[in-house]
Amino acid sequence: MTEKKTAFYAYPGQPTEIAQTIRSAIDGFNGASVTYNLERWEKNDISGIPLTDPIFSRIVTGEFLAADVTYLNENVTFEIGYAIGTKKRCILFVNSTHAGDRELANNIGIFDTLGYDRYENSVTLTKLMVNRTDYSPIEFDVAVNHQQPVYIVEPAKKNDAHLMLVSRTKKARWRTEASIPTKTYDCQRWMRSDTSRNRREL
Repeated sequence: MTEKKTAFYAYPGQPTEIAQTIRSAIDGFNGASVTYNLERWEKNDISGIPLTDPIFSRIVTGEFLAADVTYLNENVTFEIGYAIGTKKRCILFVNSTHAGDRELANNIGIFDTLGYDRYENSVTLTKLMVNRTDYSPIEFDVAVNHQQPVYIVEPAKKNDAHLMLVSRTKKARWRTEASIPTKTYDCQRWMRSDTSRNRREL
């Protein structure tokens, strides 16, 4: 029997209703798919090891990233960005029975660009994943202009993912510009104003 390819599913632990729905759908998908095996983030929660390390490794070695963006969890959002940076296909899902963070997602913009599928329960989510056929990588130019800065939006609380991001940009000796948005739209205005000066967004 051919060994299945792996993929990673990013989702928040709360609300528990959504998390349990996703876990049930993952089990359903893994039982139905002959090609892929989806891994949960809980599987990588190993005592003594920063949770970000095994998750980043799973994203890099996996075939694609599935993610739930019903509510915009900081870690999940970061993992989506990381997957895009490694040219992985990002498959996003939204639970239609929850109001979620639709307004915030629309303000950010990237989620509409990537697109997302709506589901109501574990059965519909499983079907969406099983019936999908396109898992091809995201194609884009990866040439880096080191003369342009890397933009870092400072979160209100600096978690491990943020600290690792800052550490890696410093080790790479990239120029950085940091911003601490005080309102929802501050980051958008900051990026747009810099674009007008013909500087690359990242």
